[in-house]
Amino acid sequence: MAKLFLLFPSALYLLAKVAGELGGASVGVMVGFYLIALLFFVFWIWMLVDCAKRNFDQKTLWIVLLLVLGWVGAIAYFFAVKRKTGKVATPQAV
Repeated sequence: MAKLFLLFPSALYLLAKVAGELGGASVGVMVGFYLIALLFFVFWIWMLVDCAKRNFDQKTLWIVLLLVLGWVGAIAYFFAVKRKTGKVATPQAV
């Protein structure tokens, strides 16, 4: 048992322990949920960074909405702001 702590980080150890108790199919479902949650998290971070870099009216409102609503706010921001305006203009070097 002590070797498992050395080989796996704690999250992987817990996943392996649950796999032994519940069976292989449920581990696949859990891993699928974790991957979907990771994708939503990355999308949320992407929209938060885009909002911080973009120069537009109501920027503070959108940052607060993104922080409070999480991935739901990120989806709303994507369709309301990012999709309409396109890419962020990068500043030109002088």
